[in-house]
Amino acid sequence: MILKKRGEPLKLFALESLHRRLPPRHHMKEKVFSELRKEKTGLKGEKEVDFALRFLNQRHYFILHNIRLKDEFGAFQLDTLILSNRFLLILEVKNWYGTVIFGENGQVTRVGDDGVEEGFSNPVAQAQLQQHRFMQWLQARGIPNITLHFLVVISFPSTSIKSHSLEYPLPKPVIHTNQILFRIQDIEKVYRQDLFTQNQLLKLSKHIIEAHKDTMLNVLDAYNV
Repeated sequence: MILKKRGEPLKLFALESLHRRLPPRHHMKEKVFSELRKEKTGLKGEKEVDFALRFLNQRHYFILHNIRLKDEFGAFQLDTLILSNRFLLILEVKNWYGTVIFGENGQVTRVGDDGVEEGFSNPVAQAQLQQHRFMQWLQARGIPNITLHFLVVISFPSTSIKSHSLEYPLPKPVIHTNQILFRIQDIEKVYRQDLFTQNQLLKLSKHIIEAHKDTMLNVLDAYNV
């Protein structure tokens, strides 16, 4: 059951409006168009993930999208949080297309359809940090001993995921969207003891939603136009 939806893509709407308003030769036109394209790609990726999550038993899982929480270090975001009676699961979603190559030093390279390479930090390390911060956040609120997992989800099934070398296999948490259901089933087989009743799980979900911090968006200020 989805308890917190993703919400309206406000940045996408704002960028579309800004792109229409800017004259063709404005110095920010190309940058705004590039950001607009990224936002549209992200929206498509979210739809891929949402379709995969439809196959989960809606009575057994609570789903929260785009949760932004605060701790002593500032704010951190969970793209999707799945709660069950036995475990919690963070989905770190990457809307990458083309070919994604995981290197042995933690570097990730994306090769686009145009052959251009772009480097990224390792999403597994990023997800591990989110997992750690969320665990600390829960413990600070008297919710210890939580079984908390994470997966890095490459949203587009057409994206090729490779390892730079056969000596360094792909990180196990990295999956395509069409593997979400089956990976969750694998986790279920390991944890068979309930940590929460359904009412306790619902209470925890509502507590997280109430703690969610929205961000204020001002695209005009961000692009100095």
